[in-house]
Amino acid sequence: RERERERERERERDAHRQRARERGRHIGLHTQTERQRENKKKQHSVANREAGKRRVEQPEAATAAAAATAAASRFGRSATTGNPADILAPESARGFARQGALRQKNVHEVKNHKFIARFFKQPTFCSHLCQMSYDCLSRSLPVCCFVVHKRCHEFVTFSCPGADKGPASDDPRSKHKFKVHTYSSPTFCDHCGSLLYGLLHQGMKCDHCMMNIHKRCVANVPSLCGTDHTERRGRIYITAKMVEEALTVTGRDLSLSPSPEYKTIKKTNELKLQHPALCVPPQVMLAERKGAEELYAIKILKKDVVIQDDDVECTMVEKRVLALSGKPPFLTHLHSCFQTMDRLYFVMEYINGGDLMYQIQQVGKFKEPHAVFYAAEIAIGLFFLHSKGIVYRDLKLDNVMLDSEGHIKIADFGMCKENMLDGVTTKTFCGTPDYIAPEIIAYQPYGRSVDWWAFGVLLYEMLAGQPPFDGEDEDELFQSIMEHHVSYPKSMSKEAVAICKGLMTKHPGKRLGCGPEGERDIKEHAFFRYIDWEKLENKEVQPPFKPKSKSRRDVGNFDKEFTKMAVELTPTDKLFIMNLDQTEFQGFSYTNPEFIIQV
Repeated sequence: RERERERERERERDAHRQRARERGRHIGLHTQTERQRENKKKQHSVANREAGKRRVEQPEAATAAAAATAAASRFGRSATTGNPADILAPESARGFARQGALRQKNVHEVKNHKFIARFFKQPTFCSHLCQMSYDCLSRSLPVCCFVVHKRCHEFVTFSCPGADKGPASDDPRSKHKFKVHTYSSPTFCDHCGSLLYGLLHQGMKCDHCMMNIHKRCVANVPSLCGTDHTERRGRIYITAKMVEEALTVTGRDLSLSPSPEYKTIKKTNELKLQHPALCVPPQVMLAERKGAEELYAIKILKKDVVIQDDDVECTMVEKRVLALSGKPPFLTHLHSCFQTMDRLYFVMEYINGGDLMYQIQQVGKFKEPHAVFYAAEIAIGLFFLHSKGIVYRDLKLDNVMLDSEGHIKIADFGMCKENMLDGVTTKTFCGTPDYIAPEIIAYQPYGRSVDWWAFGVLLYEMLAGQPPFDGEDEDELFQSIMEHHVSYPKSMSKEAVAICKGLMTKHPGKRLGCGPEGERDIKEHAFFRYIDWEKLENKEVQPPFKPKSKSRRDVGNFDKEFTKMAVELTPTDKLFIMNLDQTEFQGFSYTNPEFIIQV
């Protein structure tokens, strides 16, 4: 009995020690949590005191204040007061930050396969041609991992095993008889194309058709035993004809006498880089023509990156949009395009006034007359693009520049979609998160309506100094765009609120600018009641603000983060460039005939 009592006391002591330890942990965690909360409160109080010194507090709705706080936490540093002071609004801004655009990769559906472009760093066999892929770019499928050349995906003859539910897949006569096999020489998988690795039992081999695959690929191999689905010479009949390539430059009659209308100032191919520290994103450099005082902005793209990201078509679309004739003065003008073995070059006019993102970071927000002027010129640019069947899809503060006089210039046409006339729609998920329309997030077919949504978001940012939607991450941001209503500050006029509400209507069919008379609806809106559209198109209206510039080469209107960067062209993959099919970029080189100087 004494022993039992002693054991009981020992168990009670152990239980007491355990409870004490748990209580200590809980107290420690609680103390740590309280300490973190106190630190956060101190940081917020210090930030509020500093903000109070910088600005005059004005009462706003509680919901607007909460939205502004969340937006400030999302967009990083706040804007500071500075030049240009004449467009500084009374209230300082919440901060803005530059964001890159998103683009969903193209998906090609053939026989229920969904092929996407992928770059393979290791040697890989094409499962259609049964040949080594030297172009380093094939098509793969996340479901069955079938790998083929980019040029071969259209010729695949069998359905994807992940989608095939027919009786043929259950036919025992067509099923493979795989067994573990040891290979004495390097062997590639006949399904995914990669090497069978290991010393023993590297893969599986079919006893009937001698197909070699990885063990992981067994479940993905279609039941085609005894059937040859690969391509052989002569099995596919292709008719081909040679067509003469169209000239990209309109020729003129040759004459030994000088032309009375045109005069050559300097050959356009004589360009050299000046001021190696002047670099603005994305990979845009300031250049000066030899023997002249003409400045150009040169955008440089690496061919290997373009190929690996499957952006060849986007690059060609950007070139075609820049080369459009009869453009209004509010779209960036192209001088020429040329290419080398490893890079592509866009030579464009140099716009030294910076972008609206930089300006709004300096001043907080624009007064309404300034926002009306900028919005009207942007709208003229969108009217032109839409009339040509082009959806811009990347309208944001970063892509709207100011020239030396204060007029706007829309830049960066890499996200454009062509041939969007007569109700044609697309479903590609792309754009900058803050400006993406609800129909894009919902993966619904869309057209030019997404541009007017982004136009409304940009207009709200210019007037309110903060984005209309916010979230801690992209999922919360997209949920806010889909479900939440916008809060409008009291400083916005009723006309400004009305146009923003019309442009940010979630239903694209009811959105301002998306009806059959969309252009007229926007031009006749009360927000633009003081705009003379004809004079504005002819640049006969004086801009409300002229960017300050000390000289032609002054880059003070650009973010110092970019202008201080050294010009260092990153090296390309030489082996990749040697095996690159240069016909992918056929027709890229171009000289704009409208850029000729008339004397």
